[in-house]
Amino acid sequence: MISGDENEVESVELINKGMILVPSVFGNRNYIAVHVNTVQYSKVHKRNVRPKSDIYLGLLPSNLSKSDLKEYINEDEAKKIGVFPIPESGISVKLNTDYTSTIQKISPDAFKRIYKDLELGAGASIYCKNQEGLVKNTDVIKGWGATEEEFKTYFEVNHGISGEISNLEYCNKVKALSNKIIEDLTNNNESISALFFSGIGMFDDPYYAPWLLVNNEIVPNNTKKLIVTTGSGRSKGKYQLVYKLSKER
Repeated sequence: MISGDENEVESVELINKGMILVPSVFGNRNYIAVHVNTVQYSKVHKRNVRPKSDIYLGLLPSNLSKSDLKEYINEDEAKKIGVFPIPESGISVKLNTDYTSTIQKISPDAFKRIYKDLELGAGASIYCKNQEGLVKNTDVIKGWGATEEEFKTYFEVNHGISGEISNLEYCNKVKALSNKIIEDLTNNNESISALFFSGIGMFDDPYYAPWLLVNNEIVPNNTKKLIVTTGSGRSKGKYQLVYKLSKER
């Protein structure tokens, strides 16, 4: 099975061969597709991470044309020959088989910057499938930067839900409400939704991705409905929320 990086390299080559068409909005300029092979500063994560764009279109110097270059070029090579990124040309490459995979992962610190209330993230992360799992919730809440008392007070004062984290019914109510609030805030707020899908507001141009390449076609990276899950790291003490595409698209 082809990996994500291999698919990105192949996509760069196919664009530069003319086998994947570039949207007409970019006209007939002297451009080349450039593979993003650097990490970039995220305004949400406050550190360098892989950006949303895997490819961007770069404007070639007037003394060069695509025929002068090899079909694959990365950022390091592009800078050496004076290629400048074309604004709003970032492209996120998706494997044909992973279009419904993870869209974004958010840590507690990043969650607070976006949604403000850490207790909501903790509420979406607690265990509530069976009584045995509830003993882990103290660590979950602590991992999200809150105390048990702050957690209970938040949901009682703001949402009218009172109880103990050792009570299965209480935990189910808290989790269901937290998921709904987070999903509503995300899906009904264009800025948050765009942040997760294209990275606008998270990265500088050309490292956000207004475009999506899937099934060998470049299309607008339009936002879609998201659901929130805990991901696989929770059992290892890695607390984060994972956003995936909803089946209700």
